[in-house]
Amino acid sequence: MSGRLDHSSAGHVDPGETYRQAAIRELQEELGITGELTELGKTISDEIEPEAKRQQIRHLFTVFECRGNPGTLAKGEVKNVWWADPKKTYEEMKRDPHNQKYCGGFKATLRMYLEKKNLK
Repeated sequence: MSGRLDHSSAGHVDPGETYRQAAIRELQEELGITGELTELGKTISDEIEPEAKRQQIRHLFTVFECRGNPGTLAKGEVKNVWWADPKKTYEEMKRDPHNQKYCGGFKATLRMYLEKKNLK
């Protein structure tokens, strides 16, 4: 774990799994949340990984929205969960160009979320 702030829940799609099925599984595994998901869309992030010798990587995301309260957090995956204002968080992300505090994928998906919700 890099110690940087990242999505509440994220993960890879297993063989034979849909993106929605993967999102449902990851929410349950990482945060102990079950609930209805609403797909918001897809986005891409090209980010520099500070802990990986500054290599550039690309992530493809399908972003879902879900309301719920965290249950049992997955040890080794999630250190803590807290609620934050998305617009204020995104403004702070703009002051982190080298991804020292926030993961680049988190920045890309939060930007897309704000645009979809007409909050940007």
